[in-house]
Amino acid sequence: MRFLLSILVIYLFFVNATTLEPHFRCKKLETHGDCGWFWLKPYFYYDYREKTCLTFSSCGPLGNELTENIFKNEVDCNLICASVHRTKSHDCLVDWGESHMLSIDATDHKFAYNPQKATCKPYEKHDGYPTPLLFDTYLECRNACFARDEE
Repeated sequence: MRFLLSILVIYLFFVNATTLEPHFRCKKLETHGDCGWFWLKPYFYYDYREKTCLTFSSCGPLGNELTENIFKNEVDCNLICASVHRTKSHDCLVDWGESHMLSIDATDHKFAYNPQKATCKPYEKHDGYPTPLLFDTYLECRNACFARDEE
């Protein structure tokens, strides 16, 4: 599933080659279902103005997950919406897997923009993933990848 999302993200980059605009569903309002509190499940939606994925609870029906602004997890929301909207270069949007390292532990590591987390993270090589643009510091990564209003 993550592979298909990565392909979708790459496709969206080329479709929007002149601007880094997120998928149309990222601009929609979040969808909430009617139910009692005991049936609630956590979901994520993209807040277009804040350029971030936020959580909410609902029990459904939530509509079509391929066209509505609803995601089962934060990684999917970040890959489809937040990372595309936050970055200023397609070159920064290489999905290289998850980073489990904290920035304070990254003394001997390079940094890269991580589309799954929608921020710069210490780089960890993962089998089967391409190598992204690498930077010596978090600030270099931020300055190269984040859109101006994110700095």
